[in-house]
Amino acid sequence: MEVLVAIFIFNIMMVAVVQIFGNSASSYRNAVKIQRNLEDAQYSINQIMKTLRTSTIVDKSGLEVTVFDYSRATDACIKYKFASHKIMVGYEDHADLADCTSSVSADKEMTSGRIENMNFDITESEDQTGNPVVGKATISAKVCTESSGSCSATGTVQIQSSVSLRDYDVSFQQ
Repeated sequence: MEVLVAIFIFNIMMVAVVQIFGNSASSYRNAVKIQRNLEDAQYSINQIMKTLRTSTIVDKSGLEVTVFDYSRATDACIKYKFASHKIMVGYEDHADLADCTSSVSADKEMTSGRIENMNFDITESEDQTGNPVVGKATISAKVCTESSGSCSATGTVQIQSSVSLRDYDVSFQQ
């Protein structure tokens, strides 16, 4: 009888240990997924912010922003957009700012993980009366663990980045 009780207690302890180990392994896998997706999203958002800092914003509508970038060897018109839970980019080389139109197609994926609630918040480099002010761009997004379905509350990380715009003087010299 004592042996049966001992085996029963041992089995209960082993089930508990296996469950704890399984939960730990699952948590680790989720942490690795979210870390990978977060690094991917942070890199993409940092690239966008670097471009916005050295560019003039041509058009901002909804979840798209088109800029004329002066920092490349050949000036370029670049469009960023948020579509299908990914950050998309497209660019065309242009001779000058007047050639930069909204015809640029943002069809290349910058991110591989799932992103939700992406928001471009851009304050232009002039106020309502036309006076120059320092513009600002802020991008915020929710990075998800899973690549499909909806984000769960435990499998998300909120990220945000801001940058001041350098076209403070450029937009008023034209």
